[in-house]
Amino acid sequence: MPRSGLPRRIALAGAALSGTAGFLMVAWPSGWQINRLVVNLYFASVGRLGLIHEISIDQFDGFLNVVLFALPFACLAFAYPSYWWLLVGFSLTTLVESLQFISELRDGSPVDVITNTLGTFIGVAIGCELSRRYYGRRDANDPSVHDADLPRSALDPSGYADGQG
Repeated sequence: MPRSGLPRRIALAGAALSGTAGFLMVAWPSGWQINRLVVNLYFASVGRLGLIHEISIDQFDGFLNVVLFALPFACLAFAYPSYWWLLVGFSLTTLVESLQFISELRDGSPVDVITNTLGTFIGVAIGCELSRRYYGRRDANDPSVHDADLPRSALDPSGYADGQG
C-alpha cells in the first residue's frame, strides 16, 4: 500500500523552517550578536547541567554548527533521499564561510566548514536511512528488487524449479 505524501510535506516544512533559521544565523551581519546568543545558550544549557568545566564554549559552538546543518539536511534527505545533499551542504558552507571571510563582517573559519559539513553528513545519513525505512526503498543491487522478473517456480522456497519438492 503506498504511503501518503504527508510525511514528505512535513519534512519539507521542517527543512524550510530549520533552513531559514540557519540562514539567518549565518547571514546575520553582526558576529557579536551571534556570539552573545551562543554564550547565552551555553550558560542556559551547559551551565544548568553543571558541565561548564567539561564542555568549553568553542566545543558547544561546534556542536551548534553540526546541529544547524544536520536538521535541515535530515529533512531534505528524508523527503528526497540522495547523497548528493552532501555536495550541496559542503558547497553551501564553503560559500558562506568564504563570503564571511571576504566581507570581514564576520569571521570565516575552516573549523566551521568542517563542523557544518559533519552536520550535513549526519543529517543526510539519518534522513536517507529514515526514508529507506519508512518508504521501503531498497538498494538497486539487492536481488529481491528483481524478483518480479523471475518466474514463480524460480522463487519456490523448496529449491525445486517446478515447485514439486
